Amino acid sequence: MSHPKPPRTPGLIQKGLSRIFPEKPSPRAEAPGSVAPEPGAPAPEAPARPTATLAAVAQLRIQFLDNARRPLYPLPDRGTSPLSRDEEHVALGRCLEAIHEAKAAGRILGKPATGMYEGREPEAVMAEADAEDLKRFLAFVLANARSFMPQPMRLSEAFLAWLVDRGAP
Repeated sequence: MSHPKPPRTPGLIQKGLSRIFPEKPSPRAEAPGSVAPEPGAPAPEAPARPTATLAAVAQLRIQFLDNARRPLYPLPDRGTSPLSRDEEHVALGRCLEAIHEAKAAGRILGKPATGMYEGREPEAVMAEADAEDLKRFLAFVLANARSFMPQPMRLSEAFLAWLVDRGAP
């Protein structure tokens, strides 16, 4: 007879976070001989980031699940094309719905210490999440794909972990 799994505790969640999100990289040191920009000078423009899509995530065989552990989008078979524009739109809606459903889980981990969500309640951020927030998260997923490849995981849990631990693309 199998025993039911015990409920997740904040300690177990933190342990899982450390597995998904390794130590943060140290801030870049300025190159020797570089000159700091003048206070009145316009800031140099950051290079445009490629738009992260669910199709790109699916092509890497990364599967996210909803809160009932059902796939949010189909993985393409070998030789088939990625998600169509309509499939992408429907899947993004499902992903946002999964994030909004799990907003209460934001109370467990506390406020983000850094990033664009610094000091905001995760519960409020998850309730107000839109497609741009999801695309920022997907950009992180694409940049750290190996952390997400081993097995399917709930999108809401991964988004919350990213929100609290990183909070910035």
